[in-house]
Amino acid sequence: MRIATTHPPHTPPRPISPPRRYCADGQVAMNVQHADRFTTDVRYTNRTEKATYIAAKYGSILTRSVLDVGCDRKQLGAALGPACNYVGVDVSQWADVNVDLEGGVLPFADRSFDCVIASDVLEHLDAAHAMIDQLCRVSARWVIISLPNPYRNFLIQLVASQGAMTRMKYYGLPGEREPDRHKWFFGNRDAETYITSAAHRSCMRVVQSDSEDRGLPPSVLAAMPGIMPCPQIADGTLWCVLERC
Repeated sequence: MRIATTHPPHTPPRPISPPRRYCADGQVAMNVQHADRFTTDVRYTNRTEKATYIAAKYGSILTRSVLDVGCDRKQLGAALGPACNYVGVDVSQWADVNVDLEGGVLPFADRSFDCVIASDVLEHLDAAHAMIDQLCRVSARWVIISLPNPYRNFLIQLVASQGAMTRMKYYGLPGEREPDRHKWFFGNRDAETYITSAAHRSCMRVVQSDSEDRGLPPSVLAAMPGIMPCPQIADGTLWCVLERC
Protein backbone atom coordinates (compact mmCIF):
# COMPACT_ATOMS: atom_id res chain seq x y z
CA MET A 1 0.00 0.00 0.00
CA ARG A 2 3.04 2.30 -0.26
CA ILE A 3 4.60 4.41 -2.97
CA ALA A 4 8.36 3.96 -3.15
CA THR A 5 10.46 7.07 -3.59
CA THR A 6 13.08 6.52 -6.28
CA HIS A 7 16.27 8.35 -7.20
CA PRO A 8 18.22 7.88 -10.44
CA PRO A 9 21.19 5.47 -10.11
CA HIS A 10 24.44 7.07 -8.95
CA THR A 11 22.69 10.40 -8.31
CA PRO A 12 23.20 11.96 -4.86
CA PRO A 13 19.89 12.19 -2.96
CA ARG A 14 18.22 15.55 -2.70
CA PRO A 15 18.35 17.15 0.74
CA ILE A 16 15.24 16.91 2.87
CA SER A 17 13.50 20.25 3.20
CA PRO A 18 13.73 21.98 6.58
CA PRO A 19 11.07 20.73 9.01
CA ARG A 20 8.11 22.98 9.63
CA ARG A 21 6.57 23.29 13.09
CA TYR A 22 2.98 24.18 13.96
CA CYS A 23 1.12 25.79 16.81
CA ALA A 24 -2.05 24.25 18.25
CA ASP A 25 -4.19 26.32 15.89
CA GLY A 26 -2.40 24.90 12.86
CA GLN A 27 -0.34 28.02 12.12
CA VAL A 28 3.35 27.67 11.38
CA ALA A 29 5.41 28.24 14.50
CA MET A 30 8.50 30.41 13.98
CA ASN A 31 11.92 30.18 15.63
CA VAL A 32 11.37 26.66 16.98
CA GLN A 33 14.49 25.07 18.46
CA HIS A 34 15.57 21.50 17.60
CA ALA A 35 13.63 21.63 14.31
CA ASP A 36 15.83 18.82 12.94
CA ARG A 37 15.06 16.36 15.72
CA PHE A 38 14.06 13.55 13.34
CA THR A 39 16.54 13.19 10.48
CA THR A 40 18.41 10.50 8.58
CA ASP A 41 20.69 10.14 5.57
CA VAL A 42 19.02 6.86 4.63
CA ARG A 43 17.09 6.78 1.34
CA TYR A 44 14.81 4.08 -0.01
CA THR A 45 13.54 2.58 -3.25
CA ASN A 46 11.46 -0.32 -1.87
CA ARG A 47 9.44 -1.24 1.19
CA THR A 48 12.25 -2.97 3.06
CA GLU A 49 14.53 0.04 2.62
CA LYS A 50 11.66 2.30 3.61
CA ALA A 51 11.34 0.42 6.92
CA THR A 52 15.05 1.04 7.49
CA TYR A 53 14.49 4.74 6.74
CA ILE A 54 11.67 4.94 9.31
CA ALA A 55 13.66 3.09 11.98
CA ALA A 56 16.70 5.31 11.41
CA LYS A 57 14.78 8.59 11.35
CA TYR A 58 12.24 7.98 14.12
CA GLY A 59 13.99 5.32 16.20
CA SER A 60 14.04 7.52 19.31
CA ILE A 61 10.23 7.33 19.56
CA LEU A 62 9.84 3.76 18.31
CA THR A 63 11.33 2.04 21.34
CA ARG A 64 8.20 0.99 23.24
CA SER A 65 4.81 -0.10 21.89
CA VAL A 66 4.29 0.60 18.17
CA LEU A 67 1.18 0.10 16.03
CA ASP A 68 1.95 -0.09 12.30
CA VAL A 69 -1.27 0.60 10.38
CA GLY A 70 -1.07 -0.81 6.86
CA CYS A 71 1.93 -2.97 7.79
CA ASP A 72 2.20 -4.96 4.52
CA ARG A 73 4.64 -7.79 5.41
CA LYS A 74 5.75 -6.17 8.68
CA GLN A 75 9.01 -4.88 7.24
CA LEU A 76 9.05 -2.18 9.92
CA GLY A 77 8.76 -4.75 12.69
CA ALA A 78 11.84 -6.51 11.34
CA ALA A 79 13.74 -3.21 11.14
CA LEU A 80 12.86 -2.26 14.73
CA GLY A 81 13.84 -5.63 16.19
CA PRO A 82 12.51 -7.68 19.11
CA ALA A 83 13.11 -5.01 21.77
CA CYS A 84 10.10 -3.07 20.44
CA ASN A 85 6.56 -4.21 21.23
CA TYR A 86 5.41 -4.09 17.60
CA VAL A 87 1.90 -4.82 16.28
CA GLY A 88 1.09 -4.71 12.57
CA VAL A 89 -2.44 -4.36 11.20
CA ASP A 90 -3.54 -4.81 7.61
CA VAL A 91 -5.69 -7.02 5.40
CA SER A 92 -3.01 -9.63 4.81
CA GLN A 93 -1.77 -13.00 6.01
CA TRP A 94 1.33 -11.38 7.54
CA ALA A 95 -0.48 -8.92 9.82
CA ASP A 96 -0.67 -9.53 13.57
CA VAL A 97 -4.24 -8.25 13.52
CA ASN A 98 -6.31 -8.48 10.34
CA VAL A 99 -8.30 -5.26 9.93
CA ASP A 100 -10.20 -3.82 6.98
CA LEU A 101 -9.13 -0.20 7.30
CA GLU A 102 -12.00 0.97 5.12
CA GLY A 103 -14.22 0.26 8.12
CA GLY A 104 -12.72 3.36 9.72
CA VAL A 105 -12.20 1.69 13.11
CA LEU A 106 -9.11 0.26 14.82
CA PRO A 107 -9.97 -2.54 17.33
CA PHE A 108 -7.90 -1.12 20.20
CA ALA A 109 -8.68 0.89 23.30
CA ASP A 110 -7.87 4.59 23.57
CA ARG A 111 -4.15 5.36 23.98
CA SER A 112 -3.12 1.70 23.65
CA PHE A 113 0.21 2.36 21.90
CA ASP A 114 3.05 4.74 22.60
CA CYS A 115 3.47 5.41 18.87
CA VAL A 116 1.17 4.79 15.89
CA ILE A 117 2.44 4.96 12.33
CA ALA A 118 0.69 5.00 8.94
CA SER A 119 3.15 5.29 6.06
CA ASP A 120 1.59 5.98 2.65
CA VAL A 121 -1.65 4.29 3.71
CA LEU A 122 -4.38 6.89 4.25
CA GLU A 123 -4.56 7.97 0.61
CA HIS A 124 -5.79 4.45 -0.24
CA LEU A 125 -8.90 4.80 1.93
CA ASP A 126 -12.31 6.33 1.32
CA ALA A 127 -12.44 6.45 5.12
CA ALA A 128 -9.24 8.53 5.30
CA HIS A 129 -10.68 11.10 7.72
CA ALA A 130 -12.18 8.53 10.07
CA MET A 131 -8.94 6.50 10.06
CA ILE A 132 -6.62 9.42 10.82
CA ASP A 133 -8.80 10.18 13.84
CA GLN A 134 -8.44 6.54 14.87
CA LEU A 135 -4.64 6.78 14.64
CA CYS A 136 -4.76 9.67 17.10
CA ARG A 137 -7.27 7.96 19.36
CA VAL A 138 -5.21 4.79 19.97
CA SER A 139 -1.94 6.71 20.42
CA ALA A 140 -0.78 7.52 23.94
CA ARG A 141 1.79 10.03 22.68
CA TRP A 142 3.09 9.90 19.09
CA VAL A 143 1.65 9.51 15.59
CA ILE A 144 3.81 9.34 12.46
CA ILE A 145 2.13 9.86 9.09
CA SER A 146 3.48 10.01 5.55
CA LEU A 147 1.56 10.96 2.42
CA PRO A 148 2.74 11.17 -1.20
CA ASN A 149 2.24 14.15 -3.49
CA PRO A 150 0.14 12.87 -6.42
CA TYR A 151 0.30 16.27 -8.15
CA ARG A 152 4.09 16.04 -8.29
CA ASN A 153 4.08 12.38 -9.29
CA PHE A 154 1.68 13.13 -12.15
CA LEU A 155 3.87 15.89 -13.57
CA ILE A 156 7.00 13.74 -13.37
CA GLN A 157 5.33 10.78 -15.05
CA LEU A 158 3.73 12.97 -17.71
CA VAL A 159 7.07 14.48 -18.70
CA ALA A 160 8.90 11.14 -18.52
CA SER A 161 6.37 9.65 -20.95
CA GLN A 162 6.70 12.69 -23.26
CA GLY A 163 2.96 13.25 -23.01
CA ALA A 164 2.09 9.71 -24.07
CA MET A 165 1.34 8.41 -20.57
CA THR A 166 -1.39 5.77 -20.75
CA ARG A 167 -1.59 4.82 -17.07
CA MET A 168 -0.59 6.45 -13.81
CA LYS A 169 -0.02 4.04 -10.96
CA TYR A 170 -2.95 3.96 -8.52
CA TYR A 171 -5.08 6.18 -10.82
CA GLY A 172 -6.70 6.02 -14.24
CA LEU A 173 -9.74 4.02 -15.30
CA PRO A 174 -8.68 0.39 -15.87
CA GLY A 175 -10.73 -2.16 -17.76
CA GLU A 176 -11.16 -4.18 -14.57
CA ARG A 177 -11.52 -2.96 -11.00
CA GLU A 178 -8.20 -2.90 -9.13
CA PRO A 179 -8.13 -3.30 -5.32
CA ASP A 180 -5.08 -1.12 -4.63
CA ARG A 181 -6.04 2.42 -5.61
CA HIS A 182 -5.54 5.95 -4.37
CA LYS A 183 -8.87 7.47 -3.40
CA TRP A 184 -7.64 11.07 -3.25
CA PHE A 185 -5.73 13.34 -5.67
CA PHE A 186 -3.94 16.13 -3.79
CA GLY A 187 -0.83 18.21 -3.29
CA ASN A 188 1.66 18.69 -0.47
CA ARG A 189 -0.18 21.59 1.17
CA ASP A 190 -3.48 19.69 1.01
CA ALA A 191 -1.79 16.86 2.93
CA GLU A 192 -0.53 19.31 5.57
CA THR A 193 -4.01 20.75 6.05
CA TYR A 194 -5.53 17.28 6.36
CA ILE A 195 -3.01 16.23 9.02
CA THR A 196 -3.01 19.45 11.05
CA SER A 197 -6.82 19.46 11.09
CA ALA A 198 -6.82 15.93 12.50
CA ALA A 199 -4.22 16.90 15.10
CA HIS A 200 -6.38 19.81 16.23
CA ARG A 201 -9.48 17.58 16.53
CA SER A 202 -7.57 15.08 18.67
CA CYS A 203 -5.74 17.52 20.99
CA MET A 204 -2.41 16.77 19.35
CA ARG A 205 0.18 19.03 17.77
CA VAL A 206 2.40 18.61 14.72
CA VAL A 207 5.94 18.85 16.07
CA GLN A 208 7.73 18.17 12.80
CA SER A 209 6.75 18.29 9.14
CA ASP A 210 9.24 17.68 6.33
CA SER A 211 9.28 16.57 2.71
CA GLU A 212 11.67 14.10 1.13
CA ASP A 213 12.23 16.21 -1.96
CA ARG A 214 11.83 19.91 -2.58
CA GLY A 215 11.35 21.35 -6.04
CA LEU A 216 10.49 19.85 -9.39
CA PRO A 217 13.09 17.88 -11.37
CA PRO A 218 14.91 19.84 -14.11
CA SER A 219 13.18 17.72 -16.76
CA VAL A 220 9.76 18.99 -15.64
CA LEU A 221 10.90 22.62 -15.45
CA ALA A 222 12.40 22.36 -18.94
CA ALA A 223 9.25 20.79 -20.40
CA MET A 224 6.93 23.26 -18.62
CA PRO A 225 8.88 26.56 -18.50
CA GLY A 226 5.87 28.56 -17.31
CA ILE A 227 5.05 26.36 -14.33
CA MET A 228 5.34 27.82 -10.84
CA PRO A 229 7.20 25.26 -8.66
CA CYS A 230 5.23 26.08 -5.51
CA PRO A 231 5.34 23.60 -2.59
CA GLN A 232 1.82 22.35 -3.35
CA ILE A 233 3.09 20.66 -6.53
CA ALA A 234 6.86 20.64 -6.03
CA ASP A 235 7.46 19.13 -2.57
CA GLY A 236 7.63 15.34 -2.41
CA THR A 237 6.35 12.82 0.14
CA LEU A 238 5.30 14.56 3.35
CA TRP A 239 6.26 13.14 6.76
CA CYS A 240 4.62 14.49 9.91
CA VAL A 241 5.09 13.68 13.60
CA LEU A 242 2.18 14.41 15.93
CA GLU A 243 2.51 14.54 19.72
CA ARG A 244 -0.29 14.51 22.25
CA CYS A 245 -0.69 17.86 23.99
